[in-house]
Amino acid sequence: MITNFYLDQINPLQNLDLPTVINLIQLGQRGYYARLQWLYRAIEKHDPVVRAVKRRLLASLSGLDWNIKVEDVGDDPAKKALADKQAADLRAAYDAIANLRSALTFLALADLRGFSHVEKIYAGEGADDPWLVTELRIVEQWFWVRNGYYGDWAYNADAREINFGVPIDPDQFVIHTVDDPSDEIFTRLAVKREVNDADWDGFLGDYGVPPMFIIGPPNVPIDKEAGYQTTAENAVSRRRGYLPNGATLETPSATGSGGADVFSARLHYIDEQIVIGGTAGKLTVLSEAGSGTLAGTAQKEAFDEIAQAIANQVATRLHEQFDKPLLARLHPDEPVLVYFEFAQINVKDTSSVLTDAATAATAGFKIDPEELSEKSGYKLEYVGLAGAPPATGQPGLPKPGGPPPSPNPAAVPPNDPTTGKPATAAPAAPAPVSAAPAAPNDPIATVADELHVTPEFVAPAKSVIDDLIAKAQSGDISKKDLLAAATEALKRMPELALQTDVSGVADALQSALEQSAAAALA
Repeated sequence: MITNFYLDQINPLQNLDLPTVINLIQLGQRGYYARLQWLYRAIEKHDPVVRAVKRRLLASLSGLDWNIKVEDVGDDPAKKALADKQAADLRAAYDAIANLRSALTFLALADLRGFSHVEKIYAGEGADDPWLVTELRIVEQWFWVRNGYYGDWAYNADAREINFGVPIDPDQFVIHTVDDPSDEIFTRLAVKREVNDADWDGFLGDYGVPPMFIIGPPNVPIDKEAGYQTTAENAVSRRRGYLPNGATLETPSATGSGGADVFSARLHYIDEQIVIGGTAGKLTVLSEAGSGTLAGTAQKEAFDEIAQAIANQVATRLHEQFDKPLLARLHPDEPVLVYFEFAQINVKDTSSVLTDAATAATAGFKIDPEELSEKSGYKLEYVGLAGAPPATGQPGLPKPGGPPPSPNPAAVPPNDPTTGKPATAAPAAPAPVSAAPAAPNDPIATVADELHVTPEFVAPAKSVIDDLIAKAQSGDISKKDLLAAATEALKRMPELALQTDVSGVADALQSALEQSAAAALA
């Protein structure tokens, strides 16, 4: 419990200069972290470029999902069974952590601050597993001290400027340390930015509205000098007045030694240095003139790459300090065959991954569902297509182009109870299970009916169908055009693409064209 947190009384940016920063960094090498980490917090909040770099890194980190990976165990069934059990237990352990996402992000921010600590909070007595970790509690970095650079970590409850505290058991924490934190660079540059801004403000105060001096003509009578000065001051102050012949106006130049441009050039240099320190290289992360959308993409890719590298370091710490102790408790004397890892989700590639899967299915190959889930970034689980009748030998899968569903049993006439022969007239039957035949002027419903799915399922391909209809009205559609359109339609219906082929969709499109043409002629 915090009993006397005095740092909230301190503004670390007040009267901050480079000697103070260097002194705090030197104290940090000896384990005095409270004021240094409090300063880092202020820099991350108030320096605009540092804040932007941090936010971009956090945005990239938010695009990372986690997974439990299994070591390659070959064809050994015993090892495979053991690995599957370990994976299930490890995944359940991470799922039980209530604040997992925020804890992972906090651990990743050690790349800026130098270290991060999260404490393992257990379920405790009364739970099915009292040693189950239910929270990785974040402990802010200004509460930590060390007695020397290589000293053991200790808890500084009041965040005092000391380097001794309450000893901790490292096994009860996950600790991530970074030897070259970015904030150490950012803080020095932020101070230089403030100095540059102050000098620029002073320059603008002197030369933003340039001073003007009026030089009087020679031989002004002494008794006229006072009136002449009044007239000159009125003229300088934007009033109007008369000046004797020979008076001149002098304005000191503000362009000496580079003028105001030296300050903007210095500021640009500082910004570049902050970005370089935060991204391990410029990598087109700064938006240059004329860079446009391509530079924006390059920026995202650069930050994604850095975030992935940071996340990999965090995953290594978790494997050593969380995975191994957990598996040693649940699976004693067994080899560790699984580990935690981050898997980057690249949204722009998801569509192409599913399209590749559809192409492979068309060629007669099946992609492993687990691998497809990993590559696409989605946790895929096949649950069948909405409105699709089961295909022979594959329950739940549609069979495009196949025979229509069996008639509703209720529509078959029952036997006449008096003669025992089939009745001549069937009683009214309820609506069939399958979708009703499509109206001839509804191409979406036509395609859905041919594929035995709901119209909503093929709605993403509407533009493809509309383009085909427009072409059909102006001329014939070749089989090649039809297959190309079917391929494009499958790209927009990836769930259907996993279960069908191009020819089935091409037949459905052909049927839609025929019915649309018939409707146009009617």
